[in-house]
Amino acid sequence: MKNLVVLLGIVFAFQSCTNENSSLNNDTVQIDDNIDTENYSKLMINNCYSCHNPNAIGQNKIAPTLAQIKEKYKDTYTNKNEFITAMTDFVLKPTKNNAILQKAIDKFGIMPNMQFASEDVEKIINYIYETDIETDDWMKNNYTSQDLTPTFKDDD
Repeated sequence: MKNLVVLLGIVFAFQSCTNENSSLNNDTVQIDDNIDTENYSKLMINNCYSCHNPNAIGQNKIAPTLAQIKEKYKDTYTNKNEFITAMTDFVLKPTKNNAILQKAIDKFGIMPNMQFASEDVEKIINYIYETDIETDDWMKNNYTSQDLTPTFKDDD
């Protein structure tokens, strides 16, 4: 079972790396005050959870959770614009120089440059900033770990 989870994580990461529709864009970060929670949540789960899975433990944990990352960014950047700009800059061009989670870098290494579309990164980071991700209620309503597939309230 562990091998299946690891294999699925690698497949999802590989798909993200080879997404032909992605583009690296260094335009000004757009702050979205009208969060489309369902679509942004799906974007986050589908693009981030292959590495930042909140249920990963032990050898299966290959990166810090998004809740851990959010906490560090909120401690470091005092307003939404700084938070979103800094995290977007890191995700679009991850380097040791612009990383703020040094212990995570020491443990897991630097995040690979995934070549995500900057518009998607900005939507995901807006969602992360505005949402209590990975709390018990959020997890129950948005995510099921058994099959690594997101579930949403309207998916009955």
